[in-house]
Amino acid sequence: MPEEELLVLKSKAQLAYDALKPFSSRMNAVNRKYMEDHQNSFVTANILIWSMSHMKPEEAQAKYDLFSDEIKNSILGKEIKSEIEKNLSGTPGNMAAGFRKLDINDKEIGLEEFKGQYVLLDFWASWCGPCRKGNPHLISLYNKYHRKGVEFIGVASDDHNIPAWHKAVKKDQIGIWRHILSGTKETGNDIGDLYAIHTLPTKILIDPEGKIIGRFGADGDSDEAMDKMFQNIFGE
Repeated sequence: MPEEELLVLKSKAQLAYDALKPFSSRMNAVNRKYMEDHQNSFVTANILIWSMSHMKPEEAQAKYDLFSDEIKNSILGKEIKSEIEKNLSGTPGNMAAGFRKLDINDKEIGLEEFKGQYVLLDFWASWCGPCRKGNPHLISLYNKYHRKGVEFIGVASDDHNIPAWHKAVKKDQIGIWRHILSGTKETGNDIGDLYAIHTLPTKILIDPEGKIIGRFGADGDSDEAMDKMFQNIFGE
């Protein structure tokens, strides 16, 4: 399928997703109310397994802790526990998972190279509308803080459409920082899986010791919280 046609389809899919947001919000409210009223229920456990990608791991853990041993020891309960443990790997307070990849210019890059400085991992994709809209703000942050010791690394979910990835980096003028592909679950080298990335865009801030200190965007706190953390770290 030609790249232009694929991008049109992805754009339409994004529009359809955005149109469903009000309905999804109402459904999420109904589900949350049910879980609050029926804290120790297999139905709640079933809702939880499908809702965890839209809540913080600590919230999912709190709901899991209210289950009886019968639910916790069930196949569903064990699946929930495993997913919570995986999701916690990408939350503040945990050490960042290492990786080594070829970047967009075919130069090898590894996270360990940046020990001693802050690193912002930006999980995005060429077809992700909100990701692209947020790039001007990221550029402003990069221009303000890179000289103070922050490295940005774009991690794109574009393994199946590399030309679109290159085109987006050039068009959005974000080639000023490093860019790599996330990888895929099929090949077992998905960086997004290491950081429990469920929704784009999501940004992970890592401190000079290699510890995650912030998670922002669709899978975390707001961009305003990210801006404030940068200001607190660098004093401006």
